Parts: sequence; structure tokens; C-alpha cells
Amino acid sequence: EVFGHVVVTTTRPQAGLSEEELKHYQFVSQEEFDKQASDEAFVLKYKDMFKHSMLTYDYAISKSEIDRVNDEVLLSLFFTDIEGYRQVKSSGTKCMALFVNPSSIQVFTDLLLESLHETPETVKALVEAGKEEMAASESIQEVDIVNDNLEDAYVELKDTISTFRPDVLCTALEEKEKVLAPVVVTGPPCVGKTTLVAKMLEQYGEKLSGVTPYIDREMLKTETPGQYLF
Repeated sequence: EVFGHVVVTTTRPQAGLSEEELKHYQFVSQEEFDKQASDEAFVLKYKDMFKHSMLTYDYAISKSEIDRVNDEVLLSLFFTDIEGYRQVKSSGTKCMALFVNPSSIQVFTDLLLESLHETPETVKALVEAGKEEMAASESIQEVDIVNDNLEDAYVELKDTISTFRPDVLCTALEEKEKVLAPVVVTGPPCVGKTTLVAKMLEQYGEKLSGVTPYIDREMLKTETPGQYLF
């Protein structure tokens, strides 16, 4: 209802029946990928990480995919490194950049050691590259999120996105207030309150729910069961 899935273009082979064309990836040849790149069809290009140089495949996100998601009035959401962000910005694509930082370099190092099966030399190189990205993030001047607590970082991510696209996502506080604050339609008799509310429920029934009131009289001929609790 909020986020649209951006299909990534890749030169790697399809992984059997577990992956579907145009659902998981758009699979293309290296020749086709290079042609689309030369035609400036992509907003972002990147390669496999932690792969042998002879087995590295190309990946990209196309402008047409971003447009497709926008046409569906959904929000594109994907992650990349600093270089990828620079590519997106240089393509002229309007976006918000949210940089996720570790709470410290030591925590970052520990995360790499726990998550990757790499040599100490490779991990050290990744730490140095990470330091450069963290330093580069200061020049972005958008939003930094320190992920020292997953739930807190998630709330900050959600609230930040809501400031960028309040039409599709509300903040955690607004979401809480939505539950606590019903919409009350009031006015004198016979001005159309019931008709207006009924029309809203008919059009937005998946998001709105009517409340059945109690009433201390008998049901009128023009009324239907369930309209009131008599």
C-alpha cells in the first residue's frame, strides 16, 4: 500500500525456478546491460560484493522502474552505498538520502566479523572503506540514522520518510494518534451527516470503520438492521 518493489536489472544467470523474470530481477545479457547503460537508462549501477573478479555480475536500477512505481503512486525504497547515492543524484532523480551509521567503529568492525566469512585483511579494508563512507555522509546534509537499537532506528527511519512523503506514510506518533482519535461528524438534524458518513465508508471502507450507536427507540421503516443498536 505504501512501497513499490523496484525490479533490479542484472547480468547474472537466473537461479532456477526460485526466481521469476520481472518479479525478482530483470535478467539481461552483458551486451544488453552495456547498451542500456550507454543510453543512460539507469539511475544506479553496481557490482556483486565479495565475489571473485571473474564471477562478478552487474546490477542496476532503471529510470523506467522508478517511473513505473511512481505511476502506481507508491514510494520506491532501496539501499546502496555512497557511490550509488551519488549516481542517483547525478541522474537527476529526486530522492531523499538516509545514511545508516553504526554507533562506533568498533561496533562496525564487530558486525563485519560476525556477518562475513572474510580474511582479517579484507575486513580491515572494509572498515577503512566504511570510515570513508561515514565521512562522506557528512557532505550529503540530509539524514543520518545511528543504528544502535533496531526498533529506535526503525521508528526514526519511518518518521523521516513520512516528512518526505506524508501523503503515503504517517509518523509513529500520528499512527498512534490515529488509533486514539476517532473522526466525529456533528451538526443539527437532517443536514446530511448520515449520508456523508455512509459515502465515506462506501468509498474508503478498507481504511475507515463506522461505529454502530445505541438508540432507545424502535427501528423506523427507512432504517436497516445494523444501522443502530435498538
